[in-house]
Amino acid sequence: MWTNKGNTLQGDFFAIALVNGYPQLSFNLGRQKTLLMIRSKVRVNDGAWHTIVAHRRKRVGTISVDGETPAERGVADPGASLLNTSGRLWIGMKKSPYCINSIVISLFFICIDENLFL
Repeated sequence: MWTNKGNTLQGDFFAIALVNGYPQLSFNLGRQKTLLMIRSKVRVNDGAWHTIVAHRRKRVGTISVDGETPAERGVADPGASLLNTSGRLWIGMKKSPYCINSIVISLFFICIDENLFL
């Protein structure tokens, strides 16, 4: 899943991806000096259904799988707390909507049973 404003990682974006079988949350509020990546410790490419919850409130982001506690947590660099995107949302992409040289999004296939965006 990907949403952003602009076509680089220098601007605001919010992304959830599978990296080597592990869900990963990345986001930039426009002030990030290095790429913020928050990866769950729970592998999800085992053929079973899983519930992934990604949450961002101001500068703090969390991601958890199947209610794992504590959720993995990361904090964005100071200077911004709002996420400004174009409003477009890509889900289940095979290729990134833009050339993303710092994040490798490999080919993956997912089944979405139910999605809930709050």
